[in-house]
Amino acid sequence: MEQFQWSWPKAINRTQVQHLFRLDWVAEQGNVVFLGTVGVGKTHLATALGYAACLKGLSVRFATAIEVVNALVAAERAGRLKQALESYRKPSVLVLDLCAVTGYVE
Repeated sequence: MEQFQWSWPKAINRTQVQHLFRLDWVAEQGNVVFLGTVGVGKTHLATALGYAACLKGLSVRFATAIEVVNALVAAERAGRLKQALESYRKPSVLVLDLCAVTGYVE
């Protein structure tokens, strides 16, 4: 987080974001959602939160949303949907990135 540009965008609540790094929301089974336009640091913050969780010994999984959708569609077709869903429920922290890169869904 030392490299994060807190001065831009100006609308970011630095105190609130830094509070998330205490990871209290993990024990409470809470969720964190970063919303904003392209290029404001959502992926950077989400990845940093996942890294912070790893440093605390928590299990973390990172995936793009399209990867998850494609994996779940394939699992359903193969009759393994329940197992696939469990693989996303198992980690203490699941980081889903809705990136601008397009993927393939049949």
